[in-house]
Parts: sequence; C-alpha cells; structure tokens
Amino acid sequence: MSEVEEYEVLEKIGHGSFGVIRKVRRKSDGQVLCRKEINYIRMSQKEREQLHAEFHILSSLRHPNIVAYYRREHLKASQDLHLYMEYCGNGDLGRVIKELKTKNKVATEEFVWSIFAQLVTALYRCHYGVDPPEVGMDFMGTGGQIKPPTVAGKTQVMILHRDLKPENGIAISPLDFP
Repeated sequence: MSEVEEYEVLEKIGHGSFGVIRKVRRKSDGQVLCRKEINYIRMSQKEREQLHAEFHILSSLRHPNIVAYYRREHLKASQDLHLYMEYCGNGDLGRVIKELKTKNKVATEEFVWSIFAQLVTALYRCHYGVDPPEVGMDFMGTGGQIKPPTVAGKTQVMILHRDLKPENGIAISPLDFP
C-alpha cells in the first residue's frame, strides 16, 4: 500500500528549513500522527549524516516524556524522508509560554515543577539509557562516579541533546496545562 493510500493529511502544523510537519491520520486504525517531511536534495553530506543519526537516536528512545518515533518512509523519486512520530495534540511548551504571555499570566509553580521533572527524567534517559534513580536514593553518594550503562560489556551510547528549547519535544499533556 502506498503512503498516499495509507495516510490522510489533516493539516500542516509547522515547517523548517528542509521541510514541513503535517498532522496525518493512519487510515487502517485512525491513529493521528505527526509526519516530518524532509527533502534532503539540498542537504550537504554532513547534514544527511546528522539526519540519519537523528532518526536512529529517535528510534532507540522509549520514554513517556520523549515524543515517540514510529517509522520512516524513504521516497526515492522525490528524495524525501517522511518521519512518523507521536502527535502531541496539546502543543508544545513554547505554545503554552506564548499563550500565558498573551494573556499576561504566569504558570503555576506546580506546572513549572511538573515540566521540570518531566524534562529531567527524559534527559536522564537520553544521557544514561535508563530511568533515573528513585527519589531519596543516595545516587550522589557515588562520589560523582555515575558510570554509563553497559550491555554485554560494551558501553552504551549516551545522547546529549543539542537543541533544548520549549518548542523541541516538550509535549504538554492535558493534565499538565496550567
């Protein structure tokens, strides 16, 4: 089944230097997803390698506070890549901040702490590949010697997020909205 037959485009929700982001519905089950449509024809080799690394990293991350990556589709004829990801219907943190500013309001302390906790646990998963220690555990008592996780004696790749900002991957759940 071709991509056109498999997905219904609902709306354009954003754009960047190499493509657009659309809200789509998978026809087989009605699931709403986000599709990043990236044209790589004008990308340098280094940019293509970074793109490949990005979807490789996204495909390996699974955490409730990290936007889920589902699959990619390579359209050779148009030299486009379509990345299918979790759709965050309540928007991102950037939208919430703009909305609060427009209404001349501030976020509640509870909301700020909730976002901070979600961000820290997601970053910990990126950096160490595991969930953070339970609250109250003396993980600082290790003398700062937290070691990266290993699998079969090999050190796991640690991911350092290079572009932290409210618009990137900090999705808002309905329960969190201030």
